[in-house]
Amino acid sequence: MLTLTRFAALSILSSALISLTSCTSSHQTTSSKHSNDVSFSQNMPIDPGSALRFDYCQWAAGKSAPETDTLIGDIKNAQESDVYANQPTDWVRTRRLTLAGAGLALKSAGPQCATHFARGRDYADTSYVKWKREMTERTPPFELSANPKKLSIQRNLRTHIIEDMAGREIAFLLFEETSITPQAVEWAKAVNFDRLTVSDRASTAYLKTVLDSYDWVSYAEFGKEPSIWAFLILQHSDLDPEFQEMGLSRLTPFLETESVQKPMYAMLSDRVSMAKGEPQLYGTQTTGACVEGEVEPYRIQRPNGVDGRRAEMGLPPLEAYLAQFKTMICQN
Repeated sequence: MLTLTRFAALSILSSALISLTSCTSSHQTTSSKHSNDVSFSQNMPIDPGSALRFDYCQWAAGKSAPETDTLIGDIKNAQESDVYANQPTDWVRTRRLTLAGAGLALKSAGPQCATHFARGRDYADTSYVKWKREMTERTPPFELSANPKKLSIQRNLRTHIIEDMAGREIAFLLFEETSITPQAVEWAKAVNFDRLTVSDRASTAYLKTVLDSYDWVSYAEFGKEPSIWAFLILQHSDLDPEFQEMGLSRLTPFLETESVQKPMYAMLSDRVSMAKGEPQLYGTQTTGACVEGEVEPYRIQRPNGVDGRRAEMGLPPLEAYLAQFKTMICQN
């Protein structure tokens, strides 16, 4: 069973992983600067496959210190300003991998550079096989529907959530991984994040087809576990904020029933607000930053009343809630 703390951690991790510009409209499209803002763009991969295989170490070798410093600054600016919502999957994947790989190579230039990339890729691939198997075994049983269409939906949701949970479990582990170098960890994160991007986009697309036929994947029609799986997929659909907002409106009528747990609803509500650049109500989302040793929450509407609103939704006080994630955010 997924505990509230674990679910909240997944929520925070997912929002930290997927870099939506918090104060920028989710309807913003790719601007022309995205192809030209980094001075090495013309020499970089143009698709996800080549971005995974590209020899970033050879590209970075021999660059002067001033050139290296300029490129690192360009990459940092691009990573902070890019908006990935509503963009084509291949563009998102290529862009993220290229920025991560180039930045790592520039900071790791030397005889061990290629080793860092190789070990990072190996860690990500080996961990994926392991944790997909683990999550398959851990996924709880559910009552099979007698309706063939609903049974197919139950099984497909299970397949999607196994991919989802495997990738996010690896992301958690990478925060504290010490068996490989920090540089290898960084590339493992990038490779795993790339896999999550593919998984999340596929899961979102599938849930959309389900909601074309049903108001929601309710407990009554599909069972408790498939309903939770559907919710997790919706919560992790950050690259399609309009769909998240639509899904939130679908969930609202079910709020007083067992089909939607109040804490989960609160987290999605805050996620939607954050994607729109609006203050959140319940303080469940963070900026992903650590300020003076404390986890920084994303902007909160009427902050003096947040703990009262949290209590109504079955959430602990904000200070105690944020403290749970201090290690994950403030030590990384």
